[in-house]
Amino acid sequence: MRRPLADAAGSSLIHVAAQLRHAHTILLLSLVAPDLQVSQNANGEVPLAVAARCGHTSAIAALLLRRLQLELPPALSGRLLSLTLAD
Repeated sequence: MRRPLADAAGSSLIHVAAQLRHAHTILLLSLVAPDLQVSQNANGEVPLAVAARCGHTSAIAALLLRRLQLELPPALSGRLLSLTLAD
C-alpha cells in the first residue's frame, strides 16, 4: 500500500526535498511530520540516505539538526539552525 503524499517510487515529500537540497522544506516537514525522517522509499532509503547519496550537505545538516534539536540547549540549537540555512 502506498503512503499518502508519496510518489510511485514510495518517496515522500521529505525524500524529494533531500534529493533537491531544500533544507528549509526539510526543516518544515520535520516539524509538521517528524516520522517522515525515518520513512523509507521503495529502495529502503530514508531521507538522510538520499541526501548523502546526492551529496547535499545542507540537506544532511537539516536532517541531522532536527534529530539533535531536542537534545541540545536552545542557544546551540539556534546557532546550528542558522548555519544550516546559510548554505
